[in-house]
Amino acid sequence: MGLQIVDHLSPGLARLAARCRNRKPVLEAMGLEFESITVRAFTNPALRPLPWRDKVDGTPATLRKSGAMWQSVKRPPVVTENSVTCGSDRAYAAIHQLGGKTGRNHAATMPPRPFFPILNGKLTPEAKRLIEAVGHAKIKILLK
Repeated sequence: MGLQIVDHLSPGLARLAARCRNRKPVLEAMGLEFESITVRAFTNPALRPLPWRDKVDGTPATLRKSGAMWQSVKRPPVVTENSVTCGSDRAYAAIHQLGGKTGRNHAATMPPRPFFPILNGKLTPEAKRLIEAVGHAKIKILLK
């Protein structure tokens, strides 16, 4: 997906992380939590940044027609020394996340049905809380 979100650690978590020689395990744990929240949002409306509007025919939006997009977010995060990248390789993931014009002639507009815990370019408060809690827990284990 062509969307990039940079959400920095809270100052307290950043200070703790600075004490770790290898931050990769921390970033991996946080990326896996992001992935978990995203996957669970497909079936748990409480984890979605916004409610999903019903389809044009009035049936509930599930975003699970073939399961390809849901499966695409279940891939392991890409972790470097200073970052973690999670996402989907499905070409249509961005239109579902953000909404917008569809088709060559832009005849239809799809409403956003966000499944990543991101709203207005930032992690949702609940996602940020959960991801930072995982980061804190992993750092404490590593510092023992």
